[in-house]
Amino acid sequence: MKLNFSVNKTNDGSIGLYNKEVDDIYHSTYGAYNEAVDKFINPSGLESFLQTHNKIKILDICSGMGYNLKAAVDTVFRVNPDCCIEIDCLEIDSYVFSFGLLYKVAQIDYDVHYFLLEKFWDNSVVSECMVELLENDEICQFLDEKLALFFVENKLSEIELMGKCQNNQKIHNIYYKYMSNRNKYTPKSRLKFSKNRLRVFFDDARTSIKHLEGRYDFIFHDGFTPAKQSVLWSYEFFNELKRIISSSGNITTYSSSAPVRAALIQNGFHVSKISSENRKTSGTFASLSKEFSQIPLSDEEIGLLKTRAGIVYHDEGLVQNHDEIIKRREEEVKNSSLASSSSYLKSFKNKNKDILK
Repeated sequence: MKLNFSVNKTNDGSIGLYNKEVDDIYHSTYGAYNEAVDKFINPSGLESFLQTHNKIKILDICSGMGYNLKAAVDTVFRVNPDCCIEIDCLEIDSYVFSFGLLYKVAQIDYDVHYFLLEKFWDNSVVSECMVELLENDEICQFLDEKLALFFVENKLSEIELMGKCQNNQKIHNIYYKYMSNRNKYTPKSRLKFSKNRLRVFFDDARTSIKHLEGRYDFIFHDGFTPAKQSVLWSYEFFNELKRIISSSGNITTYSSSAPVRAALIQNGFHVSKISSENRKTSGTFASLSKEFSQIPLSDEEIGLLKTRAGIVYHDEGLVQNHDEIIKRREEEVKNSSLASSSSYLKSFKNKNKDILK
């Protein structure tokens, strides 16, 4: 097992991960759970949607540890527990996703965690990854014992019967370790929500998204920052999102960068922002319908999109790597006749000063 992440705590007490390969964090340092609520769940309007709908379809791009997933399901359980849930998760790292399933978010009830475990442990990749994580002493300390017990009691014996762990003494030790605590950590009755469908696709999101069908009500885009991993922020990728989003659906993302907003606009999305006051909750909201727009972009932000800063990332065929995409954009910026962002901002500020005189 090769883990590409290390564990650290964020300011709200929840755990965040650092990706060694990309050299970037999975979550904001101000709080992984807070980020999910403030940048995705609340601005998406999920709660009000659930008050009038009994069916919901969500796409969670770059699920990571599943904070957005857990916060969304928690909202459904609180607001409309009879709602039929359909959620597709796109995540390239199966260990990160599996780690999240065995990690308890303090602000979210165990029922949500048990529900998600049941929905995903039939995925053989997820089950095998969870077993390996439980074997790892360094990682195991961050996993929740109640969730581990729930998994071990209901799934581990089945894995052994499949012959995948028959000769692994360490797996047997884990099994008996948790089973010996079964009286102390007895989970609630297993939830029965068979009508709901939750799936995870472990691949490059650009590959997975080509095979998705139907119309999503909510799309959470939580990829690594464009400067670190541009492959999921191209004009072409957002064109795929346009193909599968419902006419009244919306995309929420923490990113407020000019190339991202410009790419959304060029694909026909109406773009607004999540917050103009609190930097911690800045981000972008996009919908094909203008009536769902939130805080309008300022004149300064709109003007910035028309400068070199607003030149979008391109990835025809959705196959290029990060360096290729960045290099192409750098060439386009270099050869562009558009104003630079610095000269535009200077001119904009001077213009405002003259108005105020």
